[in-house]
Amino acid sequence: MASSKLKPSKQFKSDQIYRQFRSYFQGTADPTSPEGVLEEIKRFGNYYVGFSLGQEDNGKLREALQRLRSLVEVASPLILQLYDFYARAKTLSLEQFLKAIDLIESYVFRRGVCDMQTRSLYQIFASLAYRIRESEPLISLETGLYRQNKKRRFPNDAEFKEALETRDIYDMRNRHYLLDRLENDSKERVDTSGFTIEHVLPQNDELRPEWKEMLGQDCRSIQEIWQHRLGNLTLTGYNSEYSDLPFQTKKTLVDTQGRQVGFDFSPLRLNIRDQNQWTSKEIEERGRQLATRAVSIWPPLVVNAASVRAAELRELRENAAKYTIDDLELDHEAKSLFTDLSEQILALGDDIVQLPGPDTVTFRVFDFFVEIIPRKKRLTLLLNLDFDEADDPSQQAIDATEKAFIIHATEAGGVLFRVSKAEDISRAMHLIRQAYERVSE
Repeated sequence: MASSKLKPSKQFKSDQIYRQFRSYFQGTADPTSPEGVLEEIKRFGNYYVGFSLGQEDNGKLREALQRLRSLVEVASPLILQLYDFYARAKTLSLEQFLKAIDLIESYVFRRGVCDMQTRSLYQIFASLAYRIRESEPLISLETGLYRQNKKRRFPNDAEFKEALETRDIYDMRNRHYLLDRLENDSKERVDTSGFTIEHVLPQNDELRPEWKEMLGQDCRSIQEIWQHRLGNLTLTGYNSEYSDLPFQTKKTLVDTQGRQVGFDFSPLRLNIRDQNQWTSKEIEERGRQLATRAVSIWPPLVVNAASVRAAELRELRENAAKYTIDDLELDHEAKSLFTDLSEQILALGDDIVQLPGPDTVTFRVFDFFVEIIPRKKRLTLLLNLDFDEADDPSQQAIDATEKAFIIHATEAGGVLFRVSKAEDISRAMHLIRQAYERVSE
């Protein structure tokens, strides 16, 4: 709750939370009516108990939250906000809440597998917590994740799958979590909490003769490359029994008490039964199969393009609300030209949004189609058109790509047009109409 209300740039230490929240309360809340704040604290406290202490009543939700918590604790600001939309606002259904948790889990795990930076996860989740919208929490979460910058992006299927197939999985912090999820992606679950990780091809530098014969003359090189990869790892309760035994012995092993403990008798879906040998070919193929299954267990980010564009436009509008046309430095001549031109631009369609900034005015539908940059006694227009494709009977258009820098421009367009007198407005509108139609298609 403190994160969503106070919007800190970094995670508070535990001894700072009370002082920071007291300042928020004194500056924001009605001191004569604290009941609302206390009720909110109680509500978010219940959400915290459900997530961080694992005491959620709904079984499916409890399981999903437990999986996420095993990966990351700092997701709590975002989870608590989603909880509020689920429990109080009722704008997030149980199914959507579960999907949101799966998406956050996938985001964290995929980034870990792909060895992407995880130090900023708290800032990412805290930022998302106060950016997701109560009216459409899941869509705004998906959009928010999609709009993260390159360093914070959601890994795609190809890079996630490649990392799973090629990296050292045994050295990964969440290796048991990975194998457990691969094993238990089913309604028939196996408790693997007491199991350890087994290398089918042993780690022992001194391979037994049977392994050397199976692997061939490059046995040492094969072992170094493949021993810690996903295809060579499984879970077992009989690690000490398997040790570095030959492959066929591991498959059919019977322990000293006469129990069938080999791979062939294991109830685990992860275990190897159909192979008669275990070389780099079999390890690679199994790794590929498991990585393919992982892509469906940890889902990719799929977003609606219109939702992303709407979110971008909404953010632009919020930024533009800080400015007005009167803030622009417009002399008398430029202001007269701007007034006439802007009226004609807005008349092109009801979907047009005028967004003033500190130095320019941009006109957009979702994408920008023209930016007006005031100059002394004139206006410079930057249009979202390819210069070679623009129809310009006036021949006044300029190829913007030939300019190394356009002062005060905030957009990237292909055509420049200068409006210095009233007659230029109709000529400019011929090009502006083309740009508008282009972004409206």
